[in-house]
Amino acid sequence: MDVHSQPTDAPIQGPPEFIRAVELQQAYWTHSAEEQARLEALGLEALSWRERLRLHHLTCLQRLHTRLEPSSATAKCRAIGRLLVAAESPYRPRPALIWQRESVHPGGEMEPAFQGQLLNPSLTHLGCLEIYRVDAANHPIEIDFVSFDDLSGVMFAPPSVIRAAKLFYDDGYEEVVLVPMLYGLTWTPAASPTGPAA
Repeated sequence: MDVHSQPTDAPIQGPPEFIRAVELQQAYWTHSAEEQARLEALGLEALSWRERLRLHHLTCLQRLHTRLEPSSATAKCRAIGRLLVAAESPYRPRPALIWQRESVHPGGEMEPAFQGQLLNPSLTHLGCLEIYRVDAANHPIEIDFVSFDDLSGVMFAPPSVIRAAKLFYDDGYEEVVLVPMLYGLTWTPAASPTGPAA
């Protein structure tokens, strides 16, 4: 299945759980001017970190699609992004060790392949991982964003468009989730030729 060759306005093809995953992403990554205005009216200082991340996502979507005053949306996007990577934010860069080997457990005897500050390379995701929470059949039921600050480790299944992962939280809780390798903006129609670049 070549998802890259499908136009964004064409029906998504694939198994039901894949279609459901895409529908969840499309719903989350759809700009809502009303939700954005409500969060902005509260002011950044009054928002929880989760609400700030949501406002950042909505502002990025506004920047992608707006035809008027794109520089204003860009400035807001940068301001919220800087707040989300600040030292007190759970979405800041975190020290990490990365092993690239099957069946290796964090802290095992093998030396890590990479180590240093970890930050998601996507402007929209920063110091967090986009996940699908799943039901008993491991089918996606909701999207969430887990901060690197909450995690002590992650083990990924082999690469796939949507891959399984096991999250290890700092408090000892463990959770099996699905992780999309294509982020939600993949399914978002591009801005018009007269609009700003994405």
